Amino acid sequence: GEGLAIVAEETVGIGAAHNCLEDFDLEPRHADEIPPKNFIEVCVDWKQMGVGGDNSWGYRPHEEYRLLENKFEYSFVIKPVIKLGGLD
Repeated sequence: GEGLAIVAEETVGIGAAHNCLEDFDLEPRHADEIPPKNFIEVCVDWKQMGVGGDNSWGYRPHEEYRLLENKFEYSFVIKPVIKLGGLD
């Protein structure tokens, strides 16, 4: 009955986890091996650059999948969602 709505004029990518992003960078391990925290971190992404060009380890993404601009702007609004007595 309670939550958040993220509203944007353009398509955005949204991820949520019981961890902060830095938890996944500490050492190589699977996500299910990282103990959950007592909070939820929400990430809102507008664009993402592709992974490595012909391999994921050393080559840069092909140019058509790279973000070459120097400045990016996007906006979104976070709204509370509360159901009261069955009404939205």
